[in-house]
Amino acid sequence: MMEKYLSIIKDVAKTVRKEHGLSESTVIGDYIFSILQDDCVVLQYPEENQPDLDGFSTMKVIDGIEVNVVYINTAKNTEKQNFCAAHELGHQSGLVNPEGLVFRVFRRKLAS
Repeated sequence: MMEKYLSIIKDVAKTVRKEHGLSESTVIGDYIFSILQDDCVVLQYPEENQPDLDGFSTMKVIDGIEVNVVYINTAKNTEKQNFCAAHELGHQSGLVNPEGLVFRVFRRKLAS
């Protein structure tokens, strides 16, 4: 069962790389924030009073348009911010739903 999920994850990573003009050998982590910013609004703000909050994603309606929003807590160290951004990219890619189940759906791009 795990091999099936790994195969799906690899396919999604390959698709994300292709959509963003990155080669198959490119480490997505090096471009995680620019990839997220292509597909959603990314808010980065230090929230030191909530130590358990790394970040989250949500959908907001702005001027009648559904917009994906990702918040990253910049009070966390760089590694934690990058992990959180990658995790939220998983949600934006349709790879991980809130229950932690892995599935494949197609991503919607925001209109420029």
